[in-house]
Amino acid sequence: MKVNRQAGVVQGSILVAQSVFPAMGAVLLVPVVPLLFREYGAMPNAQYWVPVLLTVPSLCIALLSPLVGWLADTVGRRPVLIAGLTFYGLAGIAPMFLESFAAIFASRVILGVGDAIIIVVSAVMVGDYFEGARRARWLALFSTVASLAAAVFLAIGGALGAAYGWRGAVAVYGLAVIFVPAMLLYTWEPVAPANVSPTARESSIPGLARHLVITGLCTLFGAVLFYTLVLQQGLALAALGTVDPARLGLLTAIASLGNPIATLVFRRFVHVSPAHMLTFAFGLVGAGLLTIGGVTDDLAFTAAAFVGLFGAGLLLPTLICWTMRPLPFARRGQGTAVFQSSFALGQFGSSLIVPFLAGLIGGVASAFALLGGLAAIAAVSAWVSARSARADEALQGEIA
Repeated sequence: MKVNRQAGVVQGSILVAQSVFPAMGAVLLVPVVPLLFREYGAMPNAQYWVPVLLTVPSLCIALLSPLVGWLADTVGRRPVLIAGLTFYGLAGIAPMFLESFAAIFASRVILGVGDAIIIVVSAVMVGDYFEGARRARWLALFSTVASLAAAVFLAIGGALGAAYGWRGAVAVYGLAVIFVPAMLLYTWEPVAPANVSPTARESSIPGLARHLVITGLCTLFGAVLFYTLVLQQGLALAALGTVDPARLGLLTAIASLGNPIATLVFRRFVHVSPAHMLTFAFGLVGAGLLTIGGVTDDLAFTAAAFVGLFGAGLLLPTLICWTMRPLPFARRGQGTAVFQSSFALGQFGSSLIVPFLAGLIGGVASAFALLGGLAAIAAVSAWVSARSARADEALQGEIA
C-alpha cells in the first residue's frame, strides 16, 4: 500500500548507504586479480576474460539502467529496489560455491543487474522522499559515500583475499541482503505529490527530452574526465618515472581525497545555479588536467590531480541534481537512469579513450592535456550559458 509520510535521516541514510554496493562491484576484486589468474589463467583468452569479471557490472549499469528506470516508474520503486538488493547479495556470494568460470561470469552479470537497480532506484527514492536543498544534500552524499567506500573495499578485498583466497573476498557482497529488512521496516513506496493532477503525473513536461539529452551528454563527458583522473593516475605517474607501488599508492590516495572533500563542500552551494557550478567544476577539472600535461615530478602531479578531482567532486553532484530537478514523479526513474547510464558509459569509455589519445598525439601527458583543454571549453560554454537568461532556462534554473 502506498503511504504518504515524511522522510528523515533514517530513510536518507538507508538509501545513500546503498551506494557502497555499486562502488564495491569492481574494486573488491581488484586486489585478488592475481589469484583469479592463478586459478583460471590457463583457459583460452584468460587475459581478456578475467579482467572482464571486474568490469561487467559497470557495463550492466550502462545497458540496463534505462530498463530499470522504466520499471521503477511502472512497477514501483521499493519492490524493485528490494529485488535488486536480493539479486546483488545472492549473486555476489555465489562464486564462493561455484567452480566453473562460465557460472562465475553469469553470477557477475546478475550482480550487475542488482548494481543497476540499486544505483538507479536508490537515487530515485531520494528524489521522491526529499525536495529542494535537502534533496541536493542527500544526492551529494552518494558521491561521498561511493568514493570512500571504493578505498575501504580495496583494502578489505586485499585482506580477505590474502587470508581466505579470492572467494573469501566475495563474501562481502552478501552485506546487501542486510538492507532488505531495513527497507521493509523503515521505507515505504513513494507517492506522487498530492497537488499534481493525474494527467500531469503521466505526461512529459515541455523540453524534458532536450533536457535529458543535454544532461546525459554532459554526464558522459564528466564521467570520462572523472575516471581519467581516477583510473589513469598510475599510468601517468609511471610515465613520470614513479613506479614504486608504495609511493604510487600514497600519492594517488592523497590526490583522490579531493573528490570526497568536494562532495562535502558542495552541500554549501546547493542554491547556486547549475550553469555557475558547472563553470567552476569544469574549470577546476580542466586546470588539473592541463597542469598534469606539463608537470615533470610526481608531487606536482599529485597537487594537480587533487585539484582536478576536487573539481570532479563538485561536478558529479551538480550533474545529478541538475538532471533530477525538473523530472515529474512519473518520469523520475527514467530520467535518473539517463544519468546513471551515461555515467557508466563514461567509466567504460575512459579506459579506452586515454590510451587511444596517448597513441595518437604522443603520450599520456598529452592525452591529459587535451582532455583538460576540452574541460576548459566546457567551462567557458557553461559560463556563457550562465550569462544568458534563455540558456539558464534551458538548464532548468537553480538547483532546488
